[in-house]
Amino acid sequence: MNAGPSGFRGAPVTKGLLLATVSTSVILQATKTARRRPPLLVSLFTHAFAFRNPGELLFGASLLYFYRLFERQWGSAKYGSFVATTCGLAYALEAAAGAALALPAAQGPFPLLFANLAANFVLLVPPTHRFTVFGLKMTDKAFIYLASIQMLFAAPPATALAGGCGLLAGLLYRLNFLGLQRLRLPAAVVDLFSSTVGRVLAAPAQPQQVFVTPTPAQLQAQQAAAAAGGGFAPYAGRPGQAVQRGGGGGAAAAAVEPSPEAVQQLVAMGFDEQQARGALQQTGNNVEAALQYLL
Repeated sequence: MNAGPSGFRGAPVTKGLLLATVSTSVILQATKTARRRPPLLVSLFTHAFAFRNPGELLFGASLLYFYRLFERQWGSAKYGSFVATTCGLAYALEAAAGAALALPAAQGPFPLLFANLAANFVLLVPPTHRFTVFGLKMTDKAFIYLASIQMLFAAPPATALAGGCGLLAGLLYRLNFLGLQRLRLPAAVVDLFSSTVGRVLAAPAQPQQVFVTPTPAQLQAQQAAAAAGGGFAPYAGRPGQAVQRGGGGGAAAAAVEPSPEAVQQLVAMGFDEQQARGALQQTGNNVEAALQYLL
């Protein structure tokens, strides 16, 4: 995934969440150092956004940034609705359980992290790499699970309670409890996010150059046109495309046929089958590279 400002493109809700989390967490730490009470406005957002220490902020912000994948896949209207509904359910469950068990409440967007884990990451993101560590077979998804476990037990029992309520809220959303999956943020709210926080840290869109390999028939046509005109005739593909050619021999490499397993992994994430095949062809049947290409 792109780590720079362009990695936020198409995810203004996630950008707003991260800006709110990082800024309120830093302000909270500063006020603690100065031994001053935070301003009233900061106090209102502290419970929902501010992490208690830099360790929680590091892992929590990294997970929030990773989960922007779902906003870019669904669109801001649906993902924003997911954030609002699951957090509302989780905070209500956390308040009820905390009152019943006399447990403290955790600070920070713990419910959202675990709602994403339960409702989206476990079911929608396929593993792309497998490896073995000390005899244990693992996938690249293990890093997200380990970071989530770290957050779950960061400051128990408060974080465990908040995480559990987030998991339950995510499961309820996945089960379409009360038709939650049909809800969408109003277009005016999405436009507000895009026109305000969406412009912060925004990088200008760069034209994307797509490399395609000409078929043997197209290569013969190019050679015939070059011989007839006495010069080189470029590949007549779609506008904005370039041709990726092989070595000095001029022979084109055969196009890679996507494997059904790779196509199915991308389709399971919500992409169109034709788009998935095209992305896999462009990236040599590499699922991770194709996912980055589609995003």
